[in-house]
Amino acid sequence: MGLAHASPEERTPSVPVKKSFQFQVYFINPEIRYERGEDQNLDQKQPHNYSVAIRRDSLSLLLETANLSESTGNPALQVDRRYEDYSLWGRLHFLNIQKEPFRWSLYATLGVGSYQEIITTRLGNQSITDNGNHELMTGLGVGTDLAVLALRDFGFVLGIEGRLLFGRDFDPNPQMSALLRMGLQF
Repeated sequence: MGLAHASPEERTPSVPVKKSFQFQVYFINPEIRYERGEDQNLDQKQPHNYSVAIRRDSLSLLLETANLSESTGNPALQVDRRYEDYSLWGRLHFLNIQKEPFRWSLYATLGVGSYQEIITTRLGNQSITDNGNHELMTGLGVGTDLAVLALRDFGFVLGIEGRLLFGRDFDPNPQMSALLRMGLQF
């Protein structure tokens, strides 16, 4: 006997299929890092930060890039600094609360990647560029995120994260960082 002819008691109810992976794209990521300046005080730096993540249950991987450009000096002598880093972060969401349409989590994160600084010094019309090597960077942090699902598998994600970043040339080492993430989940 086919399901079309079966009585309501004999039909199996359809079970919603749980999506195994969620993808997150963070397109607005204001970040603040603290570096030691020439006057030995901690200066606030704000690199541009972009990231994408894939999440399954309580684990997620996040691929991130950050870059910063700044210039100091005057028309006669100018120093331009360009900083870039690329990193992969593993996140363990150890506290998860879900109540439709919200999902909130608290997580710990570990990261590894590389960074490079390029310094260009200009004196009049002469310039010298120092392309630094790619150096190892690691980090650890804690954060929280809130997803608001507008549709079944689509929603907005907002998160905040505090980090300690370690690198050979960082001053101070570790370097403190705070990051706000805003993006989409699908």
